[in-house]
Amino acid sequence: MSGTDLLVRPSHPSEDNYNSVLSCLKLESKSPDEQIASLTTMPAMDLLSIPPSVHFGPVIDSDIVHSPPSYTSISTSQPPLPATSWLSSLTIGDTAYDGSILFLALGGRSNIAASFRDSLIRSLGASTYTKISKIYNLDSSTDDASAQPQIQRFGNDVASYAPTIAYATHFHTAGVKTFVYRFNATNPWDGPLKGTSNHILDIAFLFQNYNEFLEGTHRDVAEGFGERMLAFVAGKEPWAPWKEGGEALLVGDSHVAVGRDVEPDNGRRQGIADLAAEVGWQKLEDTWGAFVSGK
Repeated sequence: MSGTDLLVRPSHPSEDNYNSVLSCLKLESKSPDEQIASLTTMPAMDLLSIPPSVHFGPVIDSDIVHSPPSYTSISTSQPPLPATSWLSSLTIGDTAYDGSILFLALGGRSNIAASFRDSLIRSLGASTYTKISKIYNLDSSTDDASAQPQIQRFGNDVASYAPTIAYATHFHTAGVKTFVYRFNATNPWDGPLKGTSNHILDIAFLFQNYNEFLEGTHRDVAEGFGERMLAFVAGKEPWAPWKEGGEALLVGDSHVAVGRDVEPDNGRRQGIADLAAEVGWQKLEDTWGAFVSGK
């Protein structure tokens, strides 16, 4: 739920990156032992002050993480993930706007539509950029306030939606019963994300912690979604197992029902999957990574 390792990919160990973390946390003058002691005991909120420009995640250590995941290896099931040998069933899903979290990676960029255009043309060429600009209703003159959420939606489709397809394909191919959900219920609370199916809203509905603040059908949806997930945890088949072009659990503002897991029936953008069939999800993900890193 709410992300995979194809969104936060491991990097190679880097002394420069470690030094950047020390600098952000003002620990560079301490001894190595003192630095480690501080890093392992400081409040989590202090660690969250590290800016997104500093890689803060898993590294390829040749012990736990041997190589970075890729759409190619996961989608083709080569090599098969170790879990396919012991896992009997899996549930995976996304929200329609998991990409709302990507504002952390984009920061406060200005002229973001123009930089997005230039980066995508360098990575994909002008004709492919034109197709993407039409899908996401963008051009180089779009103002920052309008462009940023649309660019985040591109990142959403490449880094949140596509991974669910890749992993569902991988485990289904390996014979693991795989259940896919598409969470499309919208945020009912006041704030900048009201009316969107934003990142981790599926988790908020699942755990029922906010039911007293939900009204009308939203509360019924939260309870219905939770019941389906509890059925899965209890070892039951909560809905039909996934296969490409098959069915998924569709969670909307007024319903929890099984439907076709194809765009736009599943609440996902039509056009991006066709584009991915032309250039490949891996190429689109590499393109997104290049843009985020300022290339």
